[in-house]
Amino acid sequence: AMLMVRDGVMEDIDEIISLHTDNDIPVGKIGIMPGDMNAISDGFVLTFRGKNAHAANQHKGIDAISMAVRAYSALEFMIAKEIDPREPIIFNVGTINGGKANNIIASECSMYCTLRTFENATADRVINKIKAICGSIAEIDGGSFEYEPKKHYPKVYNDLELTARVAAVAEKGIAPVPSPDGVVSVAAENRHAAADGGTCQSSTIREKILAKGGNIVEDCARMGVRYLTLYTFSTENWHRPAAEVAALMTLLFEQIEEEIFMKNN
Repeated sequence: AMLMVRDGVMEDIDEIISLHTDNDIPVGKIGIMPGDMNAISDGFVLTFRGKNAHAANQHKGIDAISMAVRAYSALEFMIAKEIDPREPIIFNVGTINGGKANNIIASECSMYCTLRTFENATADRVINKIKAICGSIAEIDGGSFEYEPKKHYPKVYNDLELTARVAAVAEKGIAPVPSPDGVVSVAAENRHAAADGGTCQSSTIREKILAKGGNIVEDCARMGVRYLTLYTFSTENWHRPAAEVAALMTLLFEQIEEEIFMKNN
């Protein structure tokens, strides 16, 4: 991407809005985060090198797997005990590969790691500490250690002004898209609009319907929709009181009837 930017691909582009999946957000919803969104991602390989020997003569070899195992524990301990808990940081060893046979001391073992931080200074400090710990372990055992960077992705920062504009548009709801046969469904939910005792707060729900739906009739007419299905549901509580559901449906019908009246007059 950076090479494309240097070649001028962004010269006539003012803003970019991108999407990403998130398993924690329900289907049909979007999440918006102003400012820092995704952390810096550093991927690197830590490789320990020792000396082969038969398992029956372990004293003649230098065990690379042993170095990697001790490094793993030391690095996890360092992250837990030496990093300010107020600094967001994730360290993970995703793979450990070493050795070629069950009865041979491994001469090489590599660890593929990921480090996620929000500040470059934090990443630099932690990586330097990782190098120092791994280098010390290799030196003690008479082996060697190599740090090999594989990737570096800067953090994702969402422009505050642009994010606010996207949020304002999202709050108005997304216009319904008709299927090829001209049928469209519009869903409205009241979420936590019910008052204590299971009664329905009509004014609150009406505001939500108006905010979500805009002018439903005009949207349908503009897109050539011939049939409109209205339904209510709740993913948070499948046992809504019947009176509350009926009240919500009544509000929906009243809204549609009001729009039809306004359109015809």
